[in-house]
Amino acid sequence: GYSEMLLEHAASDARARPRLEAIGRQAAKARDIVRSLLDFARQNDYLADRADLNELLQESLLLVRQRLENHGITIREQYEPGLPRPVVDVSRMKQVFLNLCINALQAMPLGGTLTVRSVRSGTGVAAFFVDTGEGIPAENLARIFEPFFTTRPVDEGTGLGLSVSLGIVQAHGGRIEVQSEVGSGSTFVVWLPLEPPPQEKRGLEAAMERGLP
Repeated sequence: GYSEMLLEHAASDARARPRLEAIGRQAAKARDIVRSLLDFARQNDYLADRADLNELLQESLLLVRQRLENHGITIREQYEPGLPRPVVDVSRMKQVFLNLCINALQAMPLGGTLTVRSVRSGTGVAAFFVDTGEGIPAENLARIFEPFFTTRPVDEGTGLGLSVSLGIVQAHGGRIEVQSEVGSGSTFVVWLPLEPPPQEKRGLEAAMERGLP
């Protein structure tokens, strides 16, 4: 990484080298912590249950609605009625939706519109988060799910929200897709299968069975 590059340039600087080595060690430690957190999000047994996607979206919005409105953001909700219920960990999935709402908030510093909608999609269901914000440059789209990647100031987040969200969704056998254009806003889509694939299903079903009387 950058610390290794600096070490190469500072090879002859006896005062700078120990400090750069310490930075490198701390960066490696932080990287390992993040990997552990992401592994936890992907692999641990979940408290899974059949859940109503529309209710999850509404309850997640409730947690951040006032904050969005205080920043001049109009919320539009478009829920398809009668959706089949996917197997999810309710708490973790709410965290995903909350992260995506906060991501939209950060993309609209001058206000705008956030549209949240749900649809039936193939063998699963999908939640859309559509903002009218700044949009994401093409060169950043491939990196937005990397741990610590952020274009925001240091005090506006860690750059972990999307990484953790992706890990949670993948643990459910789902995926997150994004479309964006600078100046035209962004669309994040969370797709969830109605039935998790075999590998994830074992952990999710075990969690469900533990919750049965």
